[in-house]
Amino acid sequence: MYIEKNNGFKSEHKVYLCKECLNCSYSKDCIKNKNKSGLKRIYVAERFERLRMESEENITSREGIIERQNRSIQAEGAFSYIKSGMEYLRFRHRSMDKIVAEMKLLSLAINIRKLSNKMKENKLGFIRYKEAI
Repeated sequence: MYIEKNNGFKSEHKVYLCKECLNCSYSKDCIKNKNKSGLKRIYVAERFERLRMESEENITSREGIIERQNRSIQAEGAFSYIKSGMEYLRFRHRSMDKIVAEMKLLSLAINIRKLSNKMKENKLGFIRYKEAI
């Protein structure tokens, strides 16, 4: 069975029906009102489950843990610098488009400043935290 979301995304699901729901005392709590058949349906997207398991394996591997640590350190440092270092606590505009543009300008300013400091100190290599576990 193919299910199409409101945004146009289509996914393939297998549908499992439970035929023992008719005499079950919990069926009124378990089965939604729009289900006229009175049978519980379970939708399983095999591709999604496979990708979920692959993702879980990736992020729990040794390399995945190190990568997550590096990302968390880098992101926190940037937001900390924006808030305390630049004393930037509030957006100056109201619409979402303007806020996104403002955030992009802030990020660009931070990156230019970091690049400038690295060029002054002649340290243009990439620093990676190898062992933190």
